[in-house]
Formats: sequence, structure tokens, C-alpha cells
Amino acid sequence: MFRAEFKRELRETLVFYPDFISSLVMMIILLFVFMILGQHFTSSSYIGYAFWFLLSGVLTVASESISYEKQVGTFEQLILKPIRLIHILFIKSIVWGIFNFIRIMIATVIVCFFLSDSYKFDLGFFNRFSH
Repeated sequence: MFRAEFKRELRETLVFYPDFISSLVMMIILLFVFMILGQHFTSSSYIGYAFWFLLSGVLTVASESISYEKQVGTFEQLILKPIRLIHILFIKSIVWGIFNFIRIMIATVIVCFFLSDSYKFDLGFFNRFSH
């Protein structure tokens, strides 16, 4: 089930790449605003930002998933499977979290590239590459 859901999400991302790009641009804009308006932006502030994006998305992915499955007529088939509905939603949320984590990392690299001189952005991982 995980592999099938991962393939479906990857296919949707490749087909609807403007959605991926627009969500990435929005994430970058919000991170820029968060960093510029925050007086003391630290690593823990970034981690809070990343978790906020991941966890707020989990709330929406469950409802969007059920709505999508109802629209295409596969919701009844999902309920008839031997897997409980909560497990199905959990797998969908994990797959969505993986794709959204990739968006967060891309946004972080872009923001660090543009603001590396103006902010002390200490994430450890990125500092290894700057020396």
C-alpha cells in the first residue's frame, strides 16, 4: 500500500508540477518573511517553521484524500480492503510528509543561499558545505 501511494503521489507531482512549484514558491516567501520579521531567528525557529508546515499539512491531507477518493469513486474500494481506514490515512499522511519534507529542504537551501551573509543561519548540515 505504501509503495502504491508513493507512486501515485510521485505521478501527481510530475503531472501537476505547477502545483509543486507554486507551493514551493509560497514556502520560500513565508520562510523569507519569517526570517526577516523575526528578530532572533535561530535553528529552533527553523525547526518550528518546518514542523508547522508538516503538521498543518497532515490535517488537510486526510480530508483531501477522503474527498478525492469519493470523487473518483474509489472510497468504497478502500473501505472494503482488509486495512483499517486509519491505517490508510496514516500511510497517505506519511507519503505526503515525505514529499513536503523535500519541499521544505529545497526552500531551506534556496533561502540559505540568498540570506547566508545577512543571517547567522546555523543548521549544522549547511555549515559543512560553506567552509
